[in-house]
Amino acid sequence: MLFPTPPTWKSQRFVNAAYFTPELLKGAKIMALAHVNYYSHVLGQDCQAEVVLPQKRMETDPDPLRRGGELPVLWLLHGGTEDNTAWQRQTSIERYATDAGIAVVMPSAQLSFYSNMASGGRYLDFIAEELPRTMREFFHFSDKRENNFVAGSSMGGYGAFKLALTKPEKYAAAASLSGSLDLAAMAQQMSADPRAKKVIELALGDIDKLKDSEHDILFLLKKAKKEGTNIPKLFVCCGTDDFIYSQSVTFRELAKRIGVEITYHEEPGAHEWEFWNRNIQNVLKWLPFSNKSEN
Repeated sequence: MLFPTPPTWKSQRFVNAAYFTPELLKGAKIMALAHVNYYSHVLGQDCQAEVVLPQKRMETDPDPLRRGGELPVLWLLHGGTEDNTAWQRQTSIERYATDAGIAVVMPSAQLSFYSNMASGGRYLDFIAEELPRTMREFFHFSDKRENNFVAGSSMGGYGAFKLALTKPEKYAAAASLSGSLDLAAMAQQMSADPRAKKVIELALGDIDKLKDSEHDILFLLKKAKKEGTNIPKLFVCCGTDDFIYSQSVTFRELAKRIGVEITYHEEPGAHEWEFWNRNIQNVLKWLPFSNKSEN
């Protein structure tokens, strides 16, 4: 027999009814996924974002994941060759966020390096200012610093630290997964590739002027420390086989030298989604928001 005999309508009705009993749903963790298309006044164009939202298990349940009527949120940034769908397609971020009890917003930022581009859109203003304001109009997201976090991989790791060090009043913590944390040095190394050089110059300007500029993460860290800034908690991780592994080490050594406490993790791994899928779980466990869901 090619296919088994289908169950009768009566038995199928019984199975469906049993599946949705409160006993079976008790303890279940449910999330909603929203694909948001909206207009950005800062960029002057339509934009997209993926949004993962905690959801009540049963209609009659209280909402255990809200904090005074608002949700904690992780702004999760993609890498240089990707878009707003990357984290959703390449990892189990929805399941991990469900376990943690946090909303996740994944915007698209093109090849902007999350900066106000030298030749292009004002993506720093967009990500740091307009995007949170717009998302809070749509969803019950907290605007409190202690409930806002930013993280990303590769270019997104650079962007996460740039946002945290440029707008420290907005974020309680930031995480870089294989981030480009010594961009000035990397830009020089990539300058032999005309396409790579052009991408960096369109976003950040003259590559010879990146060091000690507003685009230099190492400079921003030293500046924040010197000015007594309330620096967000920082998490750095990178695979030891990653071609930009040395940049995370450079950042770690600088932080140690100037007295900035960070959480640092390294393990075998390359510049790849397998590494980021593992370590975004560590980031979510590390994030310092109160009343996390217990696994």
